[in-house]
Amino acid sequence: MKKMLKIVGIVAVAAICFSMIACDDSGDDGWISEGGTLTLTGLANYNEKFIIARKGSTFYAGDSYKGSLVRGSAISGGISVLNAWEVIERGQFITYSNTEVISNIEILIMAHHEYDMATLGQQLAQYITGNPAMMTQEQKDGLKAIGVEALGYATVQFTNGTGEAPVTPIIQIDN
Repeated sequence: MKKMLKIVGIVAVAAICFSMIACDDSGDDGWISEGGTLTLTGLANYNEKFIIARKGSTFYAGDSYKGSLVRGSAISGGISVLNAWEVIERGQFITYSNTEVISNIEILIMAHHEYDMATLGQQLAQYITGNPAMMTQEQKDGLKAIGVEALGYATVQFTNGTGEAPVTPIIQIDN
């Protein structure tokens, strides 16, 4: 009987250890993708690029986030489906679930996958002043240096955190 209890104990400990190893979710490195949904269309010239959307410092959309880091969503077939978040006090992201129209959402078509939104926001404010269609070459060079390949806008009607819109106009950032 003692041997049997000892074997059962060893098996139980092994099962617990195995389940702890098998359930280790650290492989995602803490990235969170849950959010509302923003589908952007009219992006056929930008397949295989990444896209981030923002409205000031209170609304962001992309693939996923971790702290102030946001990953851009891939563009494929001329569309991109982004997760959308509202940013509340102290920079905390929560699932965007509002029913409202958000006008002039800034759409950033990016060369790279991942950006620190606090830094990117400061850099964008430095280069996007006034009418984006009237940017100087210096402003375009600054945007290109931080990874912006094109800039667009969208006005989106959200219903319970879900919205869809074409990106227009799209301003190509050339060197």
